[in-house]
Amino acid sequence: MYDDEKLSRILCDTVCAGGAEIMAIYRNADDVHIKQKGDGSPLTNADIAANQVITHLLAQNFPDIPIISEESDINMAASVPRQFFLVDPLDGTKEFISRNGEFTVNVALITDGQACDGAIYAPTQQKLYFTKGNHAYRKIGGEATMRIQVSKIQNRVTHQKIRAIVSRSHFDEATDKFLQKFSNCETISAGSSLKLCLIAEGNADIYPRFGRTMEWDIAAGHALLQKAGGFIAGRNGSEFFYGKKDYANVDGFIAYGDETLLW
Repeated sequence: MYDDEKLSRILCDTVCAGGAEIMAIYRNADDVHIKQKGDGSPLTNADIAANQVITHLLAQNFPDIPIISEESDINMAASVPRQFFLVDPLDGTKEFISRNGEFTVNVALITDGQACDGAIYAPTQQKLYFTKGNHAYRKIGGEATMRIQVSKIQNRVTHQKIRAIVSRSHFDEATDKFLQKFSNCETISAGSSLKLCLIAEGNADIYPRFGRTMEWDIAAGHALLQKAGGFIAGRNGSEFFYGKKDYANVDGFIAYGDETLLW
């Protein structure tokens, strides 16, 4: 068994260790080696290095909890465990390659299909987001840890526009059409799970993502967002579960900070 304090501490230590491996390669562009995976997406030696240290630390501290990682061999025919860690060791590989700094390390704990806890680390910014107990937190560099919460539109005095955050690499016609529903909407572009972090800390309101999405891309951000007062739903408003076949969600999702935006 584990308690909230232990789980949070180990998840934070783990994503930071993964981030250190990534930065050791990122600091020198000549050290980055890129190849293509079977689906055509890029894979770098930083993805692999981060995956090795993350899976090692999780297995060492929680030997009874299986690990599902984007960069580890997954037996899609096997039954999905009731509880497992869902890992994306380098979310935003394209951002890593383009060297814009908008990539993250993500680890989530899934229990009975729900994203229960998670940690996200953005190593170039030294931003650490994590859950502990029923709350969400952020720590930047040597600053003090602070609790974060979503922003409710009706509570804002000076900023009534809806701030929609969109993918820097995956903006499409469906997303543009969806955002046209909101007459007072401004868009912000960002990469990786930082989009969910921005909603969780109150700096954005909604994030639509349509089309096939891998669960490890959003699980840690989902846990963070929920404990900051937001949520993720399917396109039709349905609850979002983890552990689907091949760990992919075909129809995409919409992340909200304010539940009134769902309607």
